[in-house]
Amino acid sequence: LPGIVWITSPERGELVQVDLGRGQATRIASGLDWPTSVLRTHAGDLVIAETGAGRVVTLGLGAVPYTLASGLMSPVGLATRGDRVITAEPAGGRVLRLRTDEAPTVLASGLAGPAGLATARGRPLY
Repeated sequence: LPGIVWITSPERGELVQVDLGRGQATRIASGLDWPTSVLRTHAGDLVIAETGAGRVVTLGLGAVPYTLASGLMSPVGLATRGDRVITAEPAGGRVLRLRTDEAPTVLASGLAGPAGLATARGRPLY
């Protein structure tokens, strides 16, 4: 299936873009601290969970990252809900909603190692 996918490489601290139609891989970000998840927002930005740094960054046009949230315990999974970014923290047992220039909002806590998230349009967060 032709298309573009993004892959994190935690050990190398990189984000790679793969063009499936051409079979071509291009490193688009490096120097990341244990990146574990990546997603593309409706606006076209890439959001990356830097688990090692305890932060979530957004990579906009021009590949300049900015911090969406920091001081997190261990952000791993990422999902979007409308224009909001959601992350799961296995070490903290929480699911958080992230917004620029706001403290994270706890959506769920007391969970046993949440790691993956999925959303469906007009449906609940899973």
